[in-house]
Amino acid sequence: MPANRIFSAHLGGARSKSGLAKAEPWVARLVPVLIIFFLSLAGASALYHLTTAREETIREAQLDLEVVAAMLQSAIENLSSDNGAAVPSELALTSRLPSNALSHGRFFALIDAEGGILYAAPSLTTATKKLSDVLSVPARQLAISGAFQAKLASGQDTLVAARPVALARGTQNGQVIVIQPLEAALAAWFRRMQSIGTLLLTLGGVVAALGTAFYIQSARAQEADLICSSMTDRLDTALNDARCGLWEWDIAHGRFFWSNSMYALVALERYGDVLSFSDIVALIHPQDVDLFELAQRMFAEKISMLEHEFRMRHGDGSWVWLRARLQLTVDAPSHAPRIIGVVNDISEQKHLAEQTQRATKESQRADLRLCDAVNSISEAFVLWDAQNRLVLCNAKFRSFYDLDAEADLSGLHYRDFVAQTQTGDMAPPRESGQMIPDCRVYEVQLADDRWLQVSERRTSDGGFVSIGTDITTLKYQETRLIESERQLIQTVTDLSKSRHALQVKTVELAELADNYRDQRMAAEAANRAKTEFLANMSHELRTPLNAIIGFSEIMEQRLFGTLGSDRYEEYVRHIKGSGTGLLTIINDILEMSRIEAGKVSLTPSRIDVGQLIETTVHSVRSEAEAKDIAIHLEGGHQTMITADDMVLRHALLQLMRNAIKFTPVGGTAVIRARQCGSAVNIFIEDNGVGISQENLVRFGKPFEVLNATLCNGNRGSGLGAAIARSLVELHGGSLRVRSAEGVGTVVMVHLPLAAEPRALN
Repeated sequence: MPANRIFSAHLGGARSKSGLAKAEPWVARLVPVLIIFFLSLAGASALYHLTTAREETIREAQLDLEVVAAMLQSAIENLSSDNGAAVPSELALTSRLPSNALSHGRFFALIDAEGGILYAAPSLTTATKKLSDVLSVPARQLAISGAFQAKLASGQDTLVAARPVALARGTQNGQVIVIQPLEAALAAWFRRMQSIGTLLLTLGGVVAALGTAFYIQSARAQEADLICSSMTDRLDTALNDARCGLWEWDIAHGRFFWSNSMYALVALERYGDVLSFSDIVALIHPQDVDLFELAQRMFAEKISMLEHEFRMRHGDGSWVWLRARLQLTVDAPSHAPRIIGVVNDISEQKHLAEQTQRATKESQRADLRLCDAVNSISEAFVLWDAQNRLVLCNAKFRSFYDLDAEADLSGLHYRDFVAQTQTGDMAPPRESGQMIPDCRVYEVQLADDRWLQVSERRTSDGGFVSIGTDITTLKYQETRLIESERQLIQTVTDLSKSRHALQVKTVELAELADNYRDQRMAAEAANRAKTEFLANMSHELRTPLNAIIGFSEIMEQRLFGTLGSDRYEEYVRHIKGSGTGLLTIINDILEMSRIEAGKVSLTPSRIDVGQLIETTVHSVRSEAEAKDIAIHLEGGHQTMITADDMVLRHALLQLMRNAIKFTPVGGTAVIRARQCGSAVNIFIEDNGVGISQENLVRFGKPFEVLNATLCNGNRGSGLGAAIARSLVELHGGSLRVRSAEGVGTVVMVHLPLAAEPRALN
């Protein structure tokens, strides 16, 4: 059944409820009571009738027995007087009785004064048998004339009638007894009882069948009502859950029928079954739809199905965006046109589209700010992806390599870039599958004889970020220094020839040394300026990156709904991953730059070494559990030192993360503390990949990755150990390391108990 028909049936059923339908449950409850009352009344009436008939039958049988006994008494006395007081024979006695006197199981006996049976008819087995052997009745009751009930010696109920007789002239020395079994006397009553019982059972079966049929029909009707009610409830529930509504527009009468979900959709209270056309027009936004024009269009163009979006006034006064799918139908009986509609709430989609548009604009503005920031860098900046394709570069990079400032270089492969620029003395090209270090520095000579120092660092997604610094002046100075050194050697060899020349050369050498010192100081100043620039630049880059990561997380978590395509969600994950990796690199650079620039200050306090170690282990516990690495703690409790708790914990955290990072799955890491005089030594051990002996001298230097052969994704920025060493040295301590490849690494942090902070060199 179509949804509109169900809705119409639901409304029609609600309007057609009558008083009889409301009384139907009471009728259903009253029917079994009436059936039980009728059957009980019929049964009680039949029982009373049968009981009365039984007693009446017994009384009639007793009267018959008394009559037979009186007839026998009269016959015996007449025969005795005719025979001269002799006892009449059985044959003579029975011949005087009617033919049916001894029917229905009756028999009689003639008893003498001692209770002996003289004879009986029908005959008994012995003529000398006592009455007590046949009938269980007291002798005093036999002395009473009349009918009564008794039991035979076998226990059978029987009716007895007794009459005294004179066996001798003028005496009463005997009795005649007529006996009939109670069952034989009640034979006709039993047949009557069977007939009435059969009638009652038939009547009860018919009434029960009628009651059962009534209940089956009632149950079917109730089940149909439940199914209809359940379907209506499910329809209302489904419409409410889907935020949909049904409506039907009776165009001829200008009436609208709304479902309950439609009222809930716009938060209006239902006050009747129908709405007028003016009510609907008052709710719809006048700029969105004209209902008459819409109906005329559907009629004129014969449009059977139409979708339209419009706004409708909500109960709180706001506007709700709705999408209606309208279908033009004609009512069969009256041929009246109707428009059936399913209305969906699309306010959230509208809001989501607006928010997505705003987020896109914000992302574009963030990209523009990032591009502006990258372009403002005085060095050449370029970002390559994992497939060695160019992602981003600044104007300085384009000017160094004489690239078109307006050309789109996105996707340019590294090999094509080398071939296009024809740059000599380039570093070996990066090919897929090659073991390339995470960080490398090389020099490039450009076509215009300028020299660039290129510092490359691997990103978390497998790409590279490169920063090129113009070192042409330094190259020329280096060349001049080499030439000066050659001249100095030549001067020394010619010292024996000319002392004056030696003095001149000595003066020249001194001047060259001064120039070298000045150039060195200038280079150091340039290095400090670069460090400060990186610190400032890293801070400036974090703001747009945080926005990019934040918006990508919102889009990835679908806080405002789906993006509409799985590819967009994949792009969002890539944006988030790349942004997070780049942010991590920038944070490391920023922290190292702040340390080198001397902007890290300490706030010493008394701290417990054991508690410091426990807090550090707690911070890396989840990372260790992810790789199934066991961490053991030893010592350190009740050992107090004066240090900055947060800074020192950060240094230990860097070393612990390195230990977990370079330890294979299922390995072990140990951190222990031992007090040694006026200092405390904190040892961090692991059974990881270890460090080769030739690389130990570079441990703790910035951007030095000592495990370049790893390909399991555990490579870092190369700043963790450098940051830890710098923070420990700020506390007046030192860092020592011992390691062997394939065995593990031990890092010792030596800290004085009461050290004074000192500046880094």
